[in-house]
Amino acid sequence: MDNEGALTRLRDILQCSDDPEVDLVLSQHNAASRDALLELIWSHIEQQGSQGNVDTRILRLCLKLLSEPQHRIRYFPRLCTYVLDGFPKELGHDRLYHIVEACMTNALFARDLFDEIFAQMRLLNDALTAKAETIVDQDKAYSVEVYAAKVGGCLNLLKTSYWLPPQTLHYITPESVQILVGLCRSDLSDVVHDVLSALLALLRRDVKILHPYDRSQPPCMISDHRLVASGYRRTLIAQQLWDMLKDLPDTAFTTNSSLLFRTWFQWTSHMRESDQELKGVYDPNYWDRIRIRLLGGFGEQRKYCLGILSHSLSLARHDIDTPFMQLRVNNRQAFVKAYGEFSNLFETIVLDRYANQVQACLPELTSLLGPESLIAPVWVQTLLSAALSSKTQDGIRKIMGQWFMRFAMDSRSASIAEYATFFVEGFLPWATQGSLFTSTLISNREHTDCTHGENLAGVTSKIVKAMTNASGKRRFLNDVLRSIIERGGKIFQHSIVYLLDGLLEGFTGSNSLAHLQSSDVQILVEVSRLRGLPEVASDLCTTYCTEFCRQSSIEPEILRVVPGYGVLEMKLILLRESQDPDRVSFATPSPSLNDFLQQLNVTHHKAIQNNLFVPACDIVTQILTDHDPDARELHLVLEALWDEAERQEFRRLVALKVPSLFLHPTCLRTVVQIRDSEEEKDLKRLLREVVGQLGNLAVARVYLLSRLFETIRTACVTCPRILHILPIPDLLLKFIQVPPLPKTEFLFEAAAAKKLQQYLPHRNYSFYYGKREWHAYASLVDLLVRLPDHELAVAKQLLRDLVEPWRTQKAPILVVSKWKNAFQLQITLLLTEFAIPETDAKWYLDAFQYALVVEPWPRFRFLLEWIICRIYIRYSQHTERLLLDLSNTEDADPRYIASLIKLAVLCAPFLDSEDFALQLLLKLIPFSASQKVHIRHESQWCFPIVWQLAEQRKWASIVDNPAFKVLNDHIRQLDRYSAYPSTIRTLHLDAVKDFTLTNIFQGDYLRVEPPERGIVAREDFLDLWREDVRHGLQVPTSRVPLGSPISIRVNPTPTKIEHSKNTTASEDGGPYQTKSGFDFESLMSASGSPSGRQKRPSPVILVASLIDNPTNLGGLSRISESFGLEALYIDSLSKTRSNEFQGTAVTSHKHLPIKELKPAATPDFLVSLKREGYTVVAVEQTDRSGILGDETGTHENANARGGKQYNVGTLPKKCVLVLGSEKGGVTPEVLAVVDRCVEIRTVGFTRSLNVQTAAGIVVYEWWREWGKQV
Repeated sequence: MDNEGALTRLRDILQCSDDPEVDLVLSQHNAASRDALLELIWSHIEQQGSQGNVDTRILRLCLKLLSEPQHRIRYFPRLCTYVLDGFPKELGHDRLYHIVEACMTNALFARDLFDEIFAQMRLLNDALTAKAETIVDQDKAYSVEVYAAKVGGCLNLLKTSYWLPPQTLHYITPESVQILVGLCRSDLSDVVHDVLSALLALLRRDVKILHPYDRSQPPCMISDHRLVASGYRRTLIAQQLWDMLKDLPDTAFTTNSSLLFRTWFQWTSHMRESDQELKGVYDPNYWDRIRIRLLGGFGEQRKYCLGILSHSLSLARHDIDTPFMQLRVNNRQAFVKAYGEFSNLFETIVLDRYANQVQACLPELTSLLGPESLIAPVWVQTLLSAALSSKTQDGIRKIMGQWFMRFAMDSRSASIAEYATFFVEGFLPWATQGSLFTSTLISNREHTDCTHGENLAGVTSKIVKAMTNASGKRRFLNDVLRSIIERGGKIFQHSIVYLLDGLLEGFTGSNSLAHLQSSDVQILVEVSRLRGLPEVASDLCTTYCTEFCRQSSIEPEILRVVPGYGVLEMKLILLRESQDPDRVSFATPSPSLNDFLQQLNVTHHKAIQNNLFVPACDIVTQILTDHDPDARELHLVLEALWDEAERQEFRRLVALKVPSLFLHPTCLRTVVQIRDSEEEKDLKRLLREVVGQLGNLAVARVYLLSRLFETIRTACVTCPRILHILPIPDLLLKFIQVPPLPKTEFLFEAAAAKKLQQYLPHRNYSFYYGKREWHAYASLVDLLVRLPDHELAVAKQLLRDLVEPWRTQKAPILVVSKWKNAFQLQITLLLTEFAIPETDAKWYLDAFQYALVVEPWPRFRFLLEWIICRIYIRYSQHTERLLLDLSNTEDADPRYIASLIKLAVLCAPFLDSEDFALQLLLKLIPFSASQKVHIRHESQWCFPIVWQLAEQRKWASIVDNPAFKVLNDHIRQLDRYSAYPSTIRTLHLDAVKDFTLTNIFQGDYLRVEPPERGIVAREDFLDLWREDVRHGLQVPTSRVPLGSPISIRVNPTPTKIEHSKNTTASEDGGPYQTKSGFDFESLMSASGSPSGRQKRPSPVILVASLIDNPTNLGGLSRISESFGLEALYIDSLSKTRSNEFQGTAVTSHKHLPIKELKPAATPDFLVSLKREGYTVVAVEQTDRSGILGDETGTHENANARGGKQYNVGTLPKKCVLVLGSEKGGVTPEVLAVVDRCVEIRTVGFTRSLNVQTAAGIVVYEWWREWGKQV
């Protein structure tokens, strides 16, 4: 045959559509013409060169033509090169799949091809083992990198070959598996793991293999393959993989790739199915590498590790006894069950992380850690460490951390010592977060404690006490201390104190500290020198560290040799002194200010610098007490001291000294008496600056408040005129409007001081900071109520300034406003008693009643009502407006009307007017039946109060009225009238008798809706007055009485461990949610080509193109993806980007084919699907709809529907489900093309279901019918 004829024949053959047609055409050719075709094809291949990709049609044709033995020698090597050179350029999985599929049509060629592939892989493996730099293949040298890239293409071809169906020939030998496992150590490990994964997935089924050895026999497609028997499968993969895994470096197990773990998982599954023993399970490294990835891996790696753990328990034939796993084969089922529960808990807590499910599974976790648990502690510690990892959300970490603290504190947990390593490595990184300490810090008048800190100390102590070995305790001490040192600034500083507290408590009472060595002391010294701790906490840390050393049996001579121990010992000596180190005697006391000034000049002010500042202040104070100073000299001295205080940035001791010196009575008298000379004015300016700056400092440093206001009160009592010279009124207003509260770091200092006092009794809170802030507010309040008459202008202006913001606020008013507080109104209530002249009474009444109209917060309304009532008491002539206001309430706010009723009732006793009471009761009668709840309840509450007053005063016009009596009796019988006062509206208030300091600042109104801590208490005033007596301070009479003590329900000390519900394991181990659980089988790699794997499990299409609501569409997406539907059709893909869609879809739309289908095109689209073999079923109520699940085609309402024939309610296997719109259902155009309709049986009055609910029911019914066949 000439070339032209051969070319024509070749075109004809290539146009054939399938293999039988090609075979038919080739059968018409003799050997010569077939050889001519082969030469022509090969000429075409050579012209294409190395740049071309593999043409599958030509490849198939070549393999059909290569039937003679001489062809194998001549063409097979060239064809192998053609395939191997062209294969890496093929990118698509389907394209690769078809190439390999074509290669396997010729068994001899396939055998030669894979022989060549494994020969190249063997060369690479040998070169890597020998660490060679070049590889010689067929007389050609390659660098290892280039040759590895070439082998990478071969591996892709091999992987694709394992995707072929099991009944297709496959090249599989034990040697080939060994070579693959060897390459896992190379840079090609990822693709090698893909190959192994495909192979292991293939071997799960019976596979036909290509016999690679006997080449003497002629090719025979029947005899050249055989079915892989189970015994042969066992020889393919035995121990090789573990031999490779155990030699890999640790870094191979800490990468982000999950391929290695996938291979490991499939391998253990293969070993379990073939009932083999795995020698690796007796190796501790085997279990440790699983544990490490469970601890630090991401989701997919952890799932594989759980599967490996589960499978590996079945691969032992002897008992396992390693540090990481113990197994008794005679009790294997119990161990398998226990670790199955562990896997479920790990999945729920670490992988799924739903807070409600985690909370629900805590009893199971408690049971799992019981004394009879078969789970090795290291696995539980792994679970807990993973749950407390920074990668886990805070909510889950908090649940698990608090659970562990409860578990550890349980006295029955005798094995808690086993969790010492977890405590240091897994628990402390979470437990030492600052937010846990600050959020549980509780401070009141009785105590200041950090609940979390106390719990942490308790757990630490519990672990130490549970240890029976002294060396173990010492090791734990070292581990905790080294953890503190190594973490440095990453640890919340105050947590160090609580850890040391717990450690010391654990060691106390035993002789374990006697075993401390000098190296341990060195670590304690390092901890004591850590920076960042505030003063009291630092002193407490020093005390704890020295206490450890004191209880040790190390000789003092040895201790002093330890670097830094001498400094630590000296610190403790200073702490034991009753005086502060700065409070030392001045070297040369000066008899006068002039001498003091001379010494300043001689020493260039060094006499007052640094630690000499405090004693210098003491000297000056003594001079001022003994002498009347010259104004100029006083100014110079005070200015020098003030400059030094600023230079030292007002450190604690300096800041506490300044108020008593600069506001000394002698200084104030001097300021008051000075004339208008420039030098004397400088002293005034300096003291004004001092007062202003101290006020600013006290905002941030609350400990300065008490010292400052005690000094100001003493100054104003002894020299009232100073109120007009210094900005003291401005300072009072500032702290009344925004009373500063102690910051968190200061409260931690208060808590530390309480602990330090246990070791050094004199080192209490007062030693460092003086009195608490409530003593400052007692001084402020007492100063105001003792202002002399000639200084009432200060009180009047202060009251006006306090009222102005309340008077000028504009609606709408926030329920909680940052600028408002109860202290403002409490001070206002005090000032109304003596700071409102009669001429201003109406102005104040208008201002407060406006505030009452707009104020929403009940506690503020209570105080405003009390304030208004006190004004009425002082100026009763204005009470006539009360009844007038109650008569004009048509458009008034119900809350305001209720307040007017209360005000009238409060005023009735002191007015002592029968007519006023009668008019009030007449108005309360219709109010008692008001539709407004506020008005009705207030009227019913107040009516008996007025009636009781009338009975006491014997007002006949009221008590003799039968209507009043009947209404009074009726109201008193109501349950809410006799109930305990639970709201401010129902609290009893006597505007006269209750007007005491005690009731104003500690009244019951502070303990309801919701409770609020009082800013000052009765005992604070008593303490203040006792101090006055002790110092001989004569003070004016108070304008407001102190009042009797009131019973206050004190909240109990917070329980250290907050037990939550459902944390005790029930006897039957009840079920807990596992909402997002997974089956280990789902981790198996599917066999077959990727395109085949992308097919959805169920041949069901859901058509929702008639539905508009994105929320419903999102729900349908979630249903479709969850049940594995083939596709979802909606009217517009843009809806998938809406928040409504994604809110219900979650992430299902990322894993489901969602396609666009316009409503108008729906009928034609359904017809096209019917041509492909689908049955179209509409979910709709029609006169012929079948009942879902009914196979008979009958209907219970057949008679009612005229005896019509109905569709069956079962669903076909290959179907299209059509859903109608929310309002109109399925349109007539669509109904015209559907094959049948189904509806869901309902029994209630509501005949329709939400479209998401209906879809879920129908799809579940399809799975019930066909799920086993999918």
